[in-house]
Amino acid sequence: MVANNDDFSGNVISSFEGGVAGNVLVNDLVNGQPPVAGQISLSIVDEGGINGVSLSYDGKLSIPPVTLGGNYSVVYRLSDYEDSDNYKDATVLVSVADPEFKCPADLVVCFNQGPVPLEGAVPGGGIYSGNGIINSVFDPSVAGIGTHFLSYCIENPFTHVILCCDFTIQVTDGQLVSLSEGWNGISSYIMPHDPSMRFVLSPVDQSLGLIYNFEGIYWPEMGITTLNDWNPYSGYITKSINDVVLPVCGSPLSNSSLSMVSGWNLIPVLSAEPYNVEDLFSSLDITVAKDIAGTGVYWPAYQINTIGYFQPGKAYMVRLNSSGIADFGMQQKSSSLSTPEDINLLNTPWNAVTFTPETHLVAFNLTDNPLKTGDIVGGFTALGLCSGVTEVGNISTPFALTLFMDDIYTGDTDGFKDGEPISFVVYRPSTGELFDMLVSYNPSMNQGYFESNGLSEVNNLKLSSTGMIIIDTDQLQVFPNPTHGIFTLDGLAGNANIKVYNAYGKEVVKATTLLPHTFDISGIARGIYMIRISVDQKMYFRKLIVN
Repeated sequence: MVANNDDFSGNVISSFEGGVAGNVLVNDLVNGQPPVAGQISLSIVDEGGINGVSLSYDGKLSIPPVTLGGNYSVVYRLSDYEDSDNYKDATVLVSVADPEFKCPADLVVCFNQGPVPLEGAVPGGGIYSGNGIINSVFDPSVAGIGTHFLSYCIENPFTHVILCCDFTIQVTDGQLVSLSEGWNGISSYIMPHDPSMRFVLSPVDQSLGLIYNFEGIYWPEMGITTLNDWNPYSGYITKSINDVVLPVCGSPLSNSSLSMVSGWNLIPVLSAEPYNVEDLFSSLDITVAKDIAGTGVYWPAYQINTIGYFQPGKAYMVRLNSSGIADFGMQQKSSSLSTPEDINLLNTPWNAVTFTPETHLVAFNLTDNPLKTGDIVGGFTALGLCSGVTEVGNISTPFALTLFMDDIYTGDTDGFKDGEPISFVVYRPSTGELFDMLVSYNPSMNQGYFESNGLSEVNNLKLSSTGMIIIDTDQLQVFPNPTHGIFTLDGLAGNANIKVYNAYGKEVVKATTLLPHTFDISGIARGIYMIRISVDQKMYFRKLIVN
């Protein structure tokens, strides 16, 4: 039985709120293996001055709220569940600090928005007060249109001094446009009272890097402002550094008809309600409509519809064969249950796909389909980076794969380069097998080389087994995980080929070794990494979190 000392001082705990400092078992051993809850007992031998410190049965060391700031040494005991005389003690270093006192950020919300939970104050647990606040929730309809001066107060449990700060919430009428972290397509059905781009984007100007459409770009940080005014009859593409809500306040448009040209259009959604995509284009000669930085596709030639409804506040790319008018004011007739596939929920052995605004669509329109329901198809760059995945549903109907281009505004390679050849791999979760996909294209369309807004059709394919089988087993251990850079692999016999990839598919570690083996990747960026372990033609994957 081995109980090793732990240093949790890097995870500073709030003296007001308390919290979990870490797990003491991540580097302990029983008979050479990580201990299993129920096999051992844990207890606190010396609280080290932290009154009420506790240790859960599975190793989580919890610091109670209202603990004075400082550095502490807590001693715990690891003992045999059936023999308390067989034990080892170890020391844990813990840091507790008083948090910086601050108020929530000032907000701008629209009158028709629902109640807004107030959050962001540090430390939490205090009292919000002011017009429109009930139980730490701000209700714009109660507060009314205007600027409201609110306060947040909390008692310091050590000095008993009341600390207070002030913040404002401005309530106005308009539309709320939600942006997620990363790339977004956005629009409004509101004509802003002040249409200047500077004014419209001012509520979120700390979050947006740039915004552009086919006419220009607004990027004040770089001194590029060729877009002066917000045009509700245009869609926009923007990049946000975090999740944020943009209130667009003004008057609803009196004309909800949208003129569209032959070729590609970046269109807004001129409706306060989701609008059925089939109804919108029922009288237009459309090739395809697609999400911006997403996987939703409406491709009527193949009867593919994973968009379902255009969502208010978003923008979409649409290609028409001839010009026409889309009228969001027409009464909707159809109903659709289709929704874009959330590829982040797919359990694949590959890197996470980075969503970018420039995409290439591949339709799989197969007469002889060797794929199976549940297969996952991935599109890969020449460097082996997965830049698009989809799950096969009904094998008797066509399906589409969205491939994403490299984001030129980042330093990492996170997608396809223009003109780069596309290759495909199939992962079959039911058996763990991997297959290379050999494809034939429709010769009248793109022949498998990535292009922005490119369209390809695969009409024939063959699967070639890679000989690798992906296996999941509880025997394979990665600990500690999360880690600060040093981790151990254990649980497999034989000579193992090990590779560690970052989220962009770049190889950061390569080794051939017998397990167990300890790796030191200290100094690499924080994030989520993928470990690939190959032993005897079998492949294993584990995710590693580096803090």
